[in-house]
Amino acid sequence: GFLYAYSISTIIKTTMNLYMSMQKPMTKTSVKALCRLVELLKAIEHMFYRRSMVVADSVSHITQHLQHQALNSISVAK
Repeated sequence: GFLYAYSISTIIKTTMNLYMSMQKPMTKTSVKALCRLVELLKAIEHMFYRRSMVVADSVSHITQHLQHQALNSISVAK
């Protein structure tokens, strides 16, 4: 989700900046496509907001797993 949100955000910003730098009006198709991307971005944001407790719990499990891997690597190195 984070990667999709980052990619979509980058596409939106890049497209808007390109149109601004070229000083050309956006076509109707481009505006519709950007609106769809913004809708997707808002949907991802809403999903993370709804599932914030699950995401927070997953982050703690991921951190614990990475700590376990680091400790195993250190004990092998010893």
